Amino acid sequence: DDYEMKKLMTFVESGNDIFISARNISDDVESALNCKTSVFGVDEFFNQTGMVSEDSLVMTLFAPPYSQHSRYSYPGINFNAWAYEIDTTITEKLGGDDLNRGNFIHLKAGRGNLYLHLAPMTFSNYFLLHRNNMQYYEKVFSVISPHVKKIAWDEYYLKKASSSGNENESSGGWLRILLRYPAFKAAFLTALFVLLIFVLMEMRRKQRIIPLIPKTRNDSLEFVKTIGRLYHDKGDHKNLCRKMASYFQEHIRTKYKIMTSQMDDLFIENLFLKSGYPQAEINKIASFIKNLEDRNSINDQQLITFHKQLETFYKNT
Repeated sequence: DDYEMKKLMTFVESGNDIFISARNISDDVESALNCKTSVFGVDEFFNQTGMVSEDSLVMTLFAPPYSQHSRYSYPGINFNAWAYEIDTTITEKLGGDDLNRGNFIHLKAGRGNLYLHLAPMTFSNYFLLHRNNMQYYEKVFSVISPHVKKIAWDEYYLKKASSSGNENESSGGWLRILLRYPAFKAAFLTALFVLLIFVLMEMRRKQRIIPLIPKTRNDSLEFVKTIGRLYHDKGDHKNLCRKMASYFQEHIRTKYKIMTSQMDDLFIENLFLKSGYPQAEINKIASFIKNLEDRNSINDQQLITFHKQLETFYKNT
């Protein structure tokens, strides 16, 4: 469209080259290039002559700018177009068809170039693999400067619907096309109306407040704490350490499947390998438990130290 052509021309004027190959171009492109194009194919040939003869696609390259006038053909559909009424002050013909009607033109704009090619069939394998037609491909693209360092291949216009003469049909997408059918339009609008009523009705609905469910209390843990405080208040630190050691050993047997009857070097090494806890800290806990029965009493500081050692072990394993 007009906006895209202005952007492309700005890109060309800044010193870039654009090569476009398309059989049909829009009115906006013709206006920007100040030219007119015409399309001629099998259907038009049949309508004008009343018969279908053997068709062929013939392409020529003019001299100048090429060193010699070259002619290339392909025994297939004449899927071709050409430009007429071109502005020779800004454009030049580089190639044409069998009647020398220009279908490859060059436009100089600013510091860049725009090349318009109106026979994209020539870039298909059907054409290029016929005889020496690969030379046509090489010569056409020889107009691009050899100093170009970056090439951008864009297929955007292969999928973009033409807006020339079909703007009302192509713009708006698939929904606009479907809304042209009265039955679908009525059903679509009815569905939207029902959906709107449903949303408005649901907005008025009052939902019952979900009650908060209190977290289940761990009574067994409270019991253990109560017993611990009881032993601590009575000053029976040694008996309390026994209970703590028994709980520790049961924890080791349950979680790590290690026997605790002999808390020797093998026990310490196995617990270190399975828990990853420092071996020196495990040795302190094991030594305290082994020597617990040999002690006459346990003071407050020893109880606190043993408790901290066990708590640190539980938190880090």
